Amino acid sequence: MHGRDDLTTGADRTAGAALRLRLLPTGLPVLPAVRVAAGHRPAAGAGGDWFDAVPLPDGSVALVVGDVAGRGVAVSAATGQLRAVLQDRLDETGDVLGALTAADRVAHRVPEAAGAAVCVAVVDPAGSVRYCTAGHSPPLLVRDGATRELPLTGDGPLGTGTGRRATRSQELGPADVLLLYSDGLVERTGLTPVEATADLAATAEVVVVDPLLRTPGLCAVERATATALELLAGHAGRTKDLTVLAAQLVDPVDPWDAVVAAGPTAAKAARAGLVPWLDAVGVGAADTLAVLHAVTELVTNAVEHSHPDGPPGRVTLHAELGPDGVVEARVRDEGRWRYRAGPPAEPGTGLGLATTAEFVDDVAVRRTPEGTTAVIRHRVTRPTHVLGAAPAPDPPDARDWLLVLDEGDDLVAVDGPLDIDTVREFELELHRRTLGGTRPLTLDLTGATALAGPAVAALHRLTRRCARNGSPLRLRAAAGSAADHALTLASLPHDRC
Repeated sequence: MHGRDDLTTGADRTAGAALRLRLLPTGLPVLPAVRVAAGHRPAAGAGGDWFDAVPLPDGSVALVVGDVAGRGVAVSAATGQLRAVLQDRLDETGDVLGALTAADRVAHRVPEAAGAAVCVAVVDPAGSVRYCTAGHSPPLLVRDGATRELPLTGDGPLGTGTGRRATRSQELGPADVLLLYSDGLVERTGLTPVEATADLAATAEVVVVDPLLRTPGLCAVERATATALELLAGHAGRTKDLTVLAAQLVDPVDPWDAVVAAGPTAAKAARAGLVPWLDAVGVGAADTLAVLHAVTELVTNAVEHSHPDGPPGRVTLHAELGPDGVVEARVRDEGRWRYRAGPPAEPGTGLGLATTAEFVDDVAVRRTPEGTTAVIRHRVTRPTHVLGAAPAPDPPDARDWLLVLDEGDDLVAVDGPLDIDTVREFELELHRRTLGGTRPLTLDLTGATALAGPAVAALHRLTRRCARNGSPLRLRAAAGSAADHALTLASLPHDRC
Protein backbone atom coordinates (compact mmCIF):
# COMPACT_ATOMS: atom_id res chain seq x y z
CA MET A 1 0.00 0.00 0.00
CA HIS A 2 1.58 3.21 -1.11
CA GLY A 3 1.16 6.49 0.77
CA ARG A 4 0.74 9.77 -1.00
CA ASP A 5 4.41 10.64 -0.50
CA ASP A 6 5.53 7.36 -2.09
CA LEU A 7 3.86 8.18 -5.41
CA THR A 8 5.80 11.38 -6.05
CA THR A 9 8.92 11.27 -8.21
CA GLY A 10 12.06 13.33 -7.82
CA ALA A 11 10.96 15.54 -10.72
CA ASP A 12 7.58 16.03 -9.05
CA ARG A 13 9.27 17.10 -5.82
CA THR A 14 11.52 19.58 -7.62
CA ALA A 15 8.62 21.09 -9.57
CA GLY A 16 6.46 21.14 -6.46
CA ALA A 17 9.13 22.95 -4.46
CA ALA A 18 9.49 25.61 -7.16
CA LEU A 19 5.71 26.01 -7.37
CA ARG A 20 5.35 26.28 -3.61
CA LEU A 21 8.00 29.01 -3.36
CA ARG A 22 6.12 30.99 -6.00
CA LEU A 23 2.94 30.67 -3.93
CA LEU A 24 4.42 32.19 -0.78
CA PRO A 25 4.22 35.97 -0.32
CA THR A 26 7.33 37.84 -1.41
CA GLY A 27 6.55 40.69 0.98
CA LEU A 28 4.31 41.58 3.88
CA PRO A 29 1.95 44.58 3.87
CA VAL A 30 2.99 47.81 5.55
CA LEU A 31 -0.03 49.32 7.31
CA PRO A 32 -0.51 52.50 9.35
CA ALA A 33 -1.65 50.92 12.64
CA VAL A 34 -0.56 47.25 12.49
CA ARG A 35 3.03 46.06 12.12
CA VAL A 36 3.39 42.60 10.54
CA ALA A 37 6.50 40.40 10.30
CA ALA A 38 7.23 36.81 9.29
CA GLY A 39 10.04 34.30 9.52
CA HIS A 40 10.11 31.30 7.21
CA ARG A 41 12.40 28.32 6.65
CA PRO A 42 11.38 26.23 3.63
CA ALA A 43 11.52 22.47 3.85
CA ALA A 44 14.03 20.44 1.87
CA GLY A 45 11.39 19.29 -0.64
CA ALA A 46 7.90 20.15 -1.80
CA GLY A 47 5.26 20.50 0.90
CA GLY A 48 1.86 21.97 1.56
CA ASP A 49 2.56 24.63 4.18
CA TRP A 50 1.67 28.23 3.42
CA PHE A 51 1.18 31.59 5.08
CA ASP A 52 -0.26 34.92 4.05
CA ALA A 53 -0.98 38.45 5.26
CA VAL A 54 -3.87 40.15 3.47
CA PRO A 55 -4.41 43.91 3.99
CA LEU A 56 -8.05 44.93 4.29
CA PRO A 57 -9.55 48.28 3.21
CA ASP A 58 -10.23 49.46 6.78
CA GLY A 59 -6.60 49.07 7.89
CA SER A 60 -7.06 45.61 9.39
CA VAL A 61 -4.94 42.67 8.26
CA ALA A 62 -5.87 39.01 7.88
CA LEU A 63 -3.14 36.58 8.92
CA VAL A 64 -3.21 33.02 7.58
CA VAL A 65 -1.10 29.95 8.37
CA GLY A 66 -2.10 26.59 6.88
CA ASP A 67 -0.94 23.10 6.02
CA VAL A 68 -1.99 20.63 3.32
CA ALA A 69 -0.83 17.12 4.21
CA GLY A 70 1.52 15.31 1.85
CA ARG A 71 4.16 16.31 -0.69
CA GLY A 72 4.53 16.75 -4.44
CA VAL A 73 3.13 18.83 -7.29
CA ALA A 74 -0.53 17.96 -6.62
CA VAL A 75 -0.21 19.00 -2.98
CA SER A 76 1.49 22.27 -3.93
CA ALA A 77 -1.26 22.94 -6.48
CA ALA A 78 -3.95 22.30 -3.84
CA THR A 79 -2.11 24.66 -1.50
CA GLY A 80 -2.18 27.33 -4.20
CA GLN A 81 -5.93 26.92 -4.68
CA LEU A 82 -6.65 27.26 -0.98
CA ARG A 83 -4.37 30.27 -0.61
CA ALA A 84 -5.95 31.97 -3.62
CA VAL A 85 -9.54 31.51 -2.49
CA LEU A 86 -8.80 32.60 1.08
CA GLN A 87 -6.86 35.63 -0.13
CA ASP A 88 -9.64 36.61 -2.54
CA ARG A 89 -12.49 36.29 -0.02
CA LEU A 90 -10.60 38.00 2.78
CA ASP A 91 -9.56 40.83 0.47
CA GLU A 92 -13.16 41.31 -0.66
CA THR A 93 -15.04 41.02 2.64
CA GLY A 94 -12.67 40.53 5.58
CA ASP A 95 -15.11 37.84 6.76
CA VAL A 96 -13.20 34.97 8.39
CA LEU A 97 -16.07 32.49 8.31
CA GLY A 98 -17.09 33.37 4.75
CA ALA A 99 -13.51 32.84 3.57
CA LEU A 100 -13.26 29.48 5.34
CA THR A 101 -16.60 28.39 3.89
CA ALA A 102 -15.23 29.05 0.41
CA ALA A 103 -12.06 27.12 1.27
CA ASP A 104 -14.21 24.25 2.55
CA ARG A 105 -15.86 24.03 -0.87
CA VAL A 106 -12.44 23.78 -2.52
CA ALA A 107 -11.42 21.05 -0.08
CA HIS A 108 -14.54 19.05 -0.95
CA ARG A 109 -13.72 19.24 -4.69
CA VAL A 110 -9.92 18.76 -4.54
CA PRO A 111 -8.88 15.49 -2.86
CA GLU A 112 -5.40 16.75 -1.88
CA ALA A 113 -6.95 19.72 -0.02
CA ALA A 114 -9.25 17.59 2.13
CA GLY A 115 -8.14 17.70 5.75
CA ALA A 116 -6.04 20.84 5.36
CA ALA A 117 -5.53 22.68 8.66
CA VAL A 118 -5.60 26.47 8.74
CA CYS A 119 -5.72 29.31 11.25
CA VAL A 120 -7.10 32.67 10.12
CA ALA A 121 -6.89 35.77 12.34
CA VAL A 122 -8.04 39.30 11.49
CA VAL A 123 -6.22 41.97 13.49
CA ASP A 124 -8.26 45.17 13.90
CA PRO A 125 -6.27 48.36 14.61
CA ALA A 126 -9.05 49.37 17.03
CA GLY A 127 -7.59 46.78 19.40
CA SER A 128 -8.90 43.27 18.83
CA VAL A 129 -8.31 40.03 16.93
CA ARG A 130 -10.98 37.70 15.57
CA TYR A 131 -9.79 34.21 14.69
CA CYS A 132 -10.78 30.66 13.74
CA THR A 133 -8.69 27.50 14.13
CA ALA A 134 -9.82 24.99 11.50
CA GLY A 135 -7.92 21.96 12.76
CA HIS A 136 -4.83 24.12 13.35
CA SER A 137 -2.93 25.22 16.45
CA PRO A 138 -4.33 28.44 17.92
CA PRO A 139 -2.43 31.75 18.05
CA LEU A 140 -0.09 32.67 20.89
CA LEU A 141 -0.35 36.02 22.68
CA VAL A 142 2.74 37.60 24.24
CA ARG A 143 1.68 40.11 26.91
CA ASP A 144 3.62 41.67 29.78
CA GLY A 145 6.53 39.27 29.41
CA ALA A 146 4.39 36.12 29.40
CA THR A 147 2.99 33.99 26.58
CA ARG A 148 -0.31 32.14 26.56
CA GLU A 149 -2.12 30.03 24.02
CA LEU A 150 -5.49 31.38 22.92
CA PRO A 151 -8.44 28.95 23.10
CA LEU A 152 -9.30 26.74 20.14
CA THR A 153 -12.50 27.57 18.31
CA GLY A 154 -13.43 23.88 18.11
CA ASP A 155 -13.45 23.62 14.33
CA GLY A 156 -12.19 20.66 12.30
CA PRO A 157 -9.93 20.77 9.23
CA LEU A 158 -11.18 21.88 5.83
CA GLY A 159 -13.42 19.54 3.89
CA THR A 160 -14.26 17.33 6.86
CA GLY A 161 -17.88 18.41 7.28
CA THR A 162 -17.53 19.14 10.99
CA GLY A 163 -20.48 21.51 11.05
CA ARG A 164 -20.87 25.24 11.46
CA ARG A 165 -17.64 27.08 12.18
CA ALA A 166 -17.22 29.75 14.85
CA THR A 167 -14.78 32.52 15.69
CA ARG A 168 -13.37 33.81 18.95
CA SER A 169 -12.26 37.34 19.79
CA GLN A 170 -9.40 38.63 21.90
CA GLU A 171 -8.55 42.20 22.93
CA LEU A 172 -5.12 43.45 21.88
CA GLY A 173 -3.13 46.08 23.70
CA PRO A 174 -0.45 48.27 22.11
CA ALA A 175 2.39 46.20 23.59
CA ASP A 176 0.85 42.78 22.82
CA VAL A 177 2.32 40.55 20.11
CA LEU A 178 0.12 37.99 18.35
CA LEU A 179 1.85 34.90 16.90
CA LEU A 180 0.63 32.38 14.34
CA TYR A 181 2.93 29.46 13.57
CA SER A 182 3.18 26.38 11.38
CA ASP A 183 2.85 22.83 12.69
CA GLY A 184 6.52 22.18 11.89
CA LEU A 185 7.39 24.06 15.09
CA VAL A 186 5.11 21.76 17.09
CA GLU A 187 6.10 18.44 15.48
CA ARG A 188 9.72 18.36 16.59
CA THR A 189 11.76 15.23 17.23
CA GLY A 190 12.13 14.38 20.91
CA LEU A 191 9.33 16.69 22.08
CA THR A 192 5.65 16.14 22.48
CA PRO A 193 3.39 18.78 20.83
CA VAL A 194 2.68 20.24 24.28
CA GLU A 195 6.40 20.48 25.08
CA ALA A 196 7.23 21.96 21.66
CA THR A 197 4.48 24.58 22.01
CA ALA A 198 5.73 25.49 25.49
CA ASP A 199 9.27 25.84 24.10
CA LEU A 200 8.02 28.13 21.32
CA ALA A 201 6.06 30.21 23.84
CA ALA A 202 9.07 30.56 26.13
CA THR A 203 11.33 31.53 23.24
CA ALA A 204 8.81 34.09 21.97
CA GLU A 205 8.46 35.86 25.32
CA VAL A 206 12.24 36.11 25.75
CA VAL A 207 12.93 37.53 22.29
CA VAL A 208 9.95 39.94 22.39
CA VAL A 209 11.09 41.46 25.69
CA ASP A 210 14.79 41.15 24.72
CA PRO A 211 16.10 42.06 28.19
CA LEU A 212 19.75 41.91 27.10
CA LEU A 213 19.13 44.14 24.04
CA ARG A 214 20.86 41.67 21.73
CA THR A 215 18.79 42.82 18.74
CA PRO A 216 18.53 46.62 19.07
CA GLY A 217 17.79 47.12 15.38
CA LEU A 218 14.66 44.92 15.31
CA CYS A 219 11.14 45.74 16.47
CA ALA A 220 9.13 43.34 18.66
CA VAL A 221 7.41 41.46 15.82
CA GLU A 222 10.70 41.04 13.97
CA ARG A 223 12.29 39.55 17.07
CA ALA A 224 9.26 37.29 17.56
CA THR A 225 9.64 35.92 14.03
CA ALA A 226 13.19 36.15 12.69
CA THR A 227 15.05 35.77 15.98
CA ALA A 228 12.74 33.10 17.40
CA LEU A 229 12.91 31.08 14.21
CA GLU A 230 16.71 31.20 14.11
CA LEU A 231 16.82 29.90 17.69
CA LEU A 232 14.31 27.10 17.06
CA ALA A 233 15.19 25.97 13.53
CA GLY A 234 18.20 23.94 14.64
CA HIS A 235 15.95 21.69 16.72
CA ALA A 236 13.50 20.94 13.90
CA GLY A 237 13.86 18.56 10.97
CA ARG A 238 14.12 19.62 7.33
CA THR A 239 10.96 17.82 6.17
CA LYS A 240 8.56 20.54 7.34
CA ASP A 241 8.31 24.24 6.59
CA LEU A 242 8.77 26.47 9.62
CA THR A 243 6.81 29.71 9.77
CA VAL A 244 6.18 32.31 12.46
CA LEU A 245 3.82 35.16 11.56
CA ALA A 246 3.38 38.04 14.03
CA ALA A 247 1.40 41.27 14.38
CA GLN A 248 1.42 44.19 16.81
CA LEU A 249 -0.55 47.43 17.01
CA VAL A 250 1.52 50.57 16.42
CA ASP A 251 0.88 54.32 16.39
CA PRO A 252 0.32 55.63 12.83
CA VAL A 253 3.04 57.88 11.41
CA ASP A 254 1.83 61.33 10.36
CA PRO A 255 1.87 62.17 6.63
CA TRP A 256 4.97 63.89 5.29
CA ASP A 257 4.72 67.40 3.87
CA ALA A 258 7.45 69.65 2.51
CA VAL A 259 7.93 72.68 0.28
CA VAL A 260 11.20 73.06 -1.61
CA ALA A 261 12.49 75.70 -3.98
CA ALA A 262 12.37 74.58 -7.61
CA GLY A 263 16.14 74.81 -7.97
CA PRO A 264 19.19 72.55 -8.31
CA THR A 265 18.92 71.26 -4.71
CA ALA A 266 15.20 70.40 -4.83
CA ALA A 267 15.63 66.67 -5.43
CA LYS A 268 18.25 66.37 -2.68
CA ALA A 269 16.00 68.23 -0.23
CA ALA A 270 13.06 65.98 -1.12
CA ARG A 271 15.09 62.82 -0.57
CA ALA A 272 16.40 64.12 2.78
CA GLY A 273 12.86 64.39 4.10
CA LEU A 274 11.27 61.40 2.41
CA VAL A 275 13.80 58.72 3.43
CA PRO A 276 13.29 59.13 7.22
CA TRP A 277 9.52 59.11 6.72
CA LEU A 278 9.58 55.87 4.73
CA ASP A 279 11.83 54.32 7.37
CA ALA A 280 9.49 55.41 10.18
CA VAL A 281 6.52 53.93 8.32
CA GLY A 282 8.40 50.64 8.02
CA VAL A 283 8.74 50.31 4.25
CA GLY A 284 11.19 47.67 3.02
CA ALA A 285 14.34 48.57 1.11
CA ALA A 286 13.08 47.62 -2.36
CA ASP A 287 9.89 49.68 -2.13
CA THR A 288 11.74 52.56 -0.46
CA LEU A 289 14.00 52.67 -3.51
CA ALA A 290 11.00 52.55 -5.86
CA VAL A 291 9.11 55.40 -4.14
CA LEU A 292 12.27 57.46 -3.69
CA HIS A 293 13.25 57.10 -7.34
CA ALA A 294 9.75 57.99 -8.53
CA VAL A 295 9.51 61.12 -6.37
CA THR A 296 13.02 62.19 -7.35
CA GLU A 297 12.11 61.90 -11.03
CA LEU A 298 8.93 63.94 -10.53
CA VAL A 299 10.72 66.66 -8.55
CA THR A 300 13.43 66.85 -11.20
CA ASN A 301 10.76 67.06 -13.89
CA ALA A 302 9.04 69.92 -12.01
CA VAL A 303 12.30 71.82 -11.61
CA GLU A 304 13.26 71.48 -15.27
CA HIS A 305 9.91 72.16 -16.90
CA SER A 306 7.60 74.18 -14.61
CA HIS A 307 9.35 77.54 -15.03
CA PRO A 308 11.64 77.24 -18.06
CA ASP A 309 11.56 80.95 -18.92
CA GLY A 310 11.17 82.62 -15.53
CA PRO A 311 12.36 82.62 -11.92
CA PRO A 312 12.07 79.29 -10.08
CA GLY A 313 8.89 78.68 -8.13
CA ARG A 314 8.10 76.15 -5.44
CA VAL A 315 7.53 72.41 -5.42
CA THR A 316 5.07 71.13 -2.82
CA LEU A 317 5.40 67.51 -1.66
CA HIS A 318 3.09 65.23 0.30
CA ALA A 319 3.21 61.53 1.16
CA GLU A 320 0.89 59.39 3.22
CA LEU A 321 0.28 55.70 3.90
CA GLY A 322 -3.31 54.63 3.29
CA PRO A 323 -5.16 52.00 5.33
CA ASP A 324 -4.80 49.58 2.41
CA GLY A 325 -1.00 49.70 2.57
CA VAL A 326 -0.57 51.99 -0.44
CA VAL A 327 1.75 54.99 -0.29
CA GLU A 328 0.40 57.97 -2.19
CA ALA A 329 2.87 60.75 -2.93
CA ARG A 330 2.04 64.05 -4.64
CA VAL A 331 4.45 66.45 -6.31
CA ARG A 332 2.92 69.80 -7.24
CA ASP A 333 4.53 72.69 -9.07
CA GLU A 334 3.19 76.14 -9.93
CA GLY A 335 4.01 76.06 -13.62
CA ARG A 336 2.02 75.24 -16.73
CA TRP A 337 2.07 71.85 -18.42
CA ARG A 338 3.97 72.04 -21.68
CA TYR A 339 3.02 69.22 -24.04
CA ARG A 340 5.85 68.16 -26.28
CA ALA A 341 4.88 66.83 -29.69
CA GLY A 342 7.29 64.23 -30.98
CA PRO A 343 10.28 62.52 -29.39
CA PRO A 344 12.79 64.21 -27.04
CA ALA A 345 15.21 66.65 -28.62
CA GLU A 346 18.17 64.92 -26.99
CA PRO A 347 18.68 61.18 -26.48
CA GLY A 348 18.18 60.17 -22.84
CA THR A 349 16.06 63.21 -21.95
CA GLY A 350 12.32 63.58 -21.53
CA LEU A 351 11.93 60.17 -19.90
CA GLY A 352 11.06 61.31 -16.34
CA LEU A 353 7.41 60.26 -16.39
CA ALA A 354 8.14 57.07 -18.29
CA THR A 355 10.86 56.12 -15.81
CA THR A 356 8.56 56.90 -12.88
CA ALA A 357 5.88 54.60 -14.27
CA GLU A 358 8.36 51.71 -14.37
CA PHE A 359 9.05 51.93 -10.63
CA VAL A 360 5.60 52.33 -9.05
CA ASP A 361 2.11 50.88 -9.46
CA ASP A 362 0.40 53.97 -10.81
CA VAL A 363 1.19 57.48 -12.01
CA ALA A 364 -1.37 60.17 -12.79
CA VAL A 365 -0.90 63.78 -13.86
CA ARG A 366 -3.44 66.51 -13.13
CA ARG A 367 -3.09 69.77 -15.03
CA THR A 368 -4.74 73.02 -14.00
CA PRO A 369 -4.07 76.70 -14.74
CA GLU A 370 -2.54 76.96 -11.24
CA GLY A 371 0.00 74.21 -11.76
CA THR A 372 0.65 70.54 -12.40
CA THR A 373 0.26 67.79 -9.81
CA ALA A 374 1.81 64.36 -10.35
CA VAL A 375 0.50 61.59 -8.11
CA ILE A 376 2.08 58.19 -7.60
CA ARG A 377 0.51 55.24 -5.81
CA HIS A 378 2.51 52.21 -4.77
CA ARG A 379 1.64 49.26 -2.51
CA VAL A 380 4.55 48.91 -0.11
CA THR A 381 5.82 45.83 1.67
CA ARG A 382 8.43 44.53 4.08
CA PRO A 383 10.43 41.40 3.27
CA THR A 384 9.87 38.08 4.97
CA HIS A 385 12.91 36.83 6.87
CA VAL A 386 13.82 33.59 5.07
CA LEU A 387 16.33 31.10 6.45
CA GLY A 388 18.18 29.36 3.60
CA ALA A 389 18.51 30.47 0.01
CA ALA A 390 15.94 29.68 -2.65
CA PRO A 391 17.12 27.60 -5.63
CA ALA A 392 18.56 29.57 -8.52
CA PRO A 393 16.09 30.16 -11.37
CA ASP A 394 16.46 28.16 -14.54
CA PRO A 395 18.12 29.96 -17.47
CA PRO A 396 15.62 31.54 -19.86
CA ASP A 397 14.60 29.51 -22.87
CA ALA A 398 15.40 30.68 -26.37
CA ARG A 399 12.51 32.65 -27.86
CA ASP A 400 11.49 34.54 -30.96
CA TRP A 401 12.37 38.21 -31.19
CA LEU A 402 9.85 40.98 -30.65
CA LEU A 403 10.38 44.19 -32.63
CA VAL A 404 8.71 47.51 -31.87
CA LEU A 405 9.01 49.60 -35.02
CA ASP A 406 8.68 53.36 -35.42
CA GLU A 407 6.07 54.31 -38.00
CA GLY A 408 5.86 58.02 -37.13
CA ASP A 409 5.76 60.43 -34.20
CA ASP A 410 2.57 58.97 -32.71
CA LEU A 411 2.47 55.49 -34.28
CA VAL A 412 4.41 52.31 -33.50
CA ALA A 413 3.96 48.78 -34.81
CA VAL A 414 4.69 45.40 -33.27
CA ASP A 415 6.32 42.56 -35.18
CA GLY A 416 6.66 39.22 -33.39
CA PRO A 417 5.13 37.41 -30.41
CA LEU A 418 3.60 39.21 -27.44
CA ASP A 419 3.79 36.45 -24.84
CA ILE A 420 5.09 35.81 -21.34
CA ASP A 421 8.70 36.06 -22.57
CA THR A 422 8.35 39.44 -24.29
CA VAL A 423 5.59 41.24 -22.41
CA ARG A 424 7.87 42.89 -19.84
CA GLU A 425 10.09 44.47 -22.53
CA PHE A 426 7.00 45.46 -24.51
CA GLU A 427 5.32 47.16 -21.53
CA LEU A 428 8.48 49.08 -20.59
CA GLU A 429 8.88 50.24 -24.18
CA LEU A 430 5.32 51.55 -24.31
CA HIS A 431 5.83 53.32 -20.96
CA ARG A 432 8.79 55.06 -22.55
CA ARG A 433 6.97 56.01 -25.74
CA THR A 434 3.86 57.28 -23.92
CA LEU A 435 5.95 59.09 -21.29
CA GLY A 436 4.33 57.09 -18.52
CA GLY A 437 0.86 57.29 -20.02
CA THR A 438 0.85 61.06 -20.60
CA ARG A 439 1.36 61.13 -24.37
CA PRO A 440 -1.15 59.76 -26.92
CA LEU A 441 -0.02 56.88 -29.12
CA THR A 442 -1.40 54.55 -31.77
CA LEU A 443 -0.25 50.93 -31.53
CA ASP A 444 -0.53 48.73 -34.62
CA LEU A 445 -0.71 45.07 -33.57
CA THR A 446 -1.22 43.59 -37.03
CA GLY A 447 2.27 42.06 -36.99
CA ALA A 448 1.83 40.43 -33.58
CA THR A 449 2.22 36.69 -34.14
CA ALA A 450 0.87 35.91 -30.67
CA LEU A 451 -1.12 37.91 -28.13
CA ALA A 452 -1.07 35.87 -24.92
CA GLY A 453 -2.86 36.53 -21.65
CA PRO A 454 -0.03 38.51 -19.97
CA ALA A 455 0.16 40.82 -23.00
CA VAL A 456 -3.61 41.35 -22.98
CA ALA A 457 -3.41 42.25 -19.29
CA ALA A 458 -0.59 44.69 -20.04
CA LEU A 459 -2.65 46.36 -22.79
CA HIS A 460 -5.56 46.78 -20.38
CA ARG A 461 -3.25 48.44 -17.83
CA LEU A 462 -1.70 50.73 -20.41
CA THR A 463 -5.01 51.83 -21.95
CA ARG A 464 -6.44 52.63 -18.49
CA ARG A 465 -3.37 54.61 -17.49
CA CYS A 466 -3.34 56.63 -20.70
CA ALA A 467 -7.10 57.25 -20.48
CA ARG A 468 -6.79 58.62 -16.93
CA ASN A 469 -4.29 61.17 -18.19
CA GLY A 470 -6.38 62.17 -21.19
CA SER A 471 -3.82 60.72 -23.60
CA PRO A 472 -5.46 57.73 -25.26
CA LEU A 473 -3.62 54.63 -26.40
CA ARG A 474 -5.32 53.63 -29.67
CA LEU A 475 -5.04 50.02 -30.74
CA ARG A 476 -5.47 48.71 -34.26
CA ALA A 477 -5.12 45.38 -36.03
CA ALA A 478 -5.87 43.91 -39.43
CA ALA A 479 -9.41 42.55 -39.70
CA GLY A 480 -9.42 38.79 -39.15
CA SER A 481 -5.87 38.68 -37.81
CA ALA A 482 -4.85 36.81 -34.67
CA ALA A 483 -4.45 40.14 -32.89
CA ASP A 484 -7.94 41.26 -33.98
CA HIS A 485 -9.40 38.04 -32.58
CA ALA A 486 -7.53 38.29 -29.27
CA LEU A 487 -8.41 41.98 -28.79
CA THR A 488 -12.07 41.25 -29.46
CA LEU A 489 -12.16 38.37 -26.95
CA ALA A 490 -10.44 40.59 -24.38
CA SER A 491 -12.95 43.46 -24.88
CA LEU A 492 -10.16 45.85 -25.85
CA PRO A 493 -11.52 48.55 -28.20
CA HIS A 494 -9.50 48.76 -31.41
CA ASP A 495 -9.66 49.86 -35.02
CA ARG A 496 -9.62 47.34 -37.84
CA CYS A 497 -7.42 48.15 -40.81
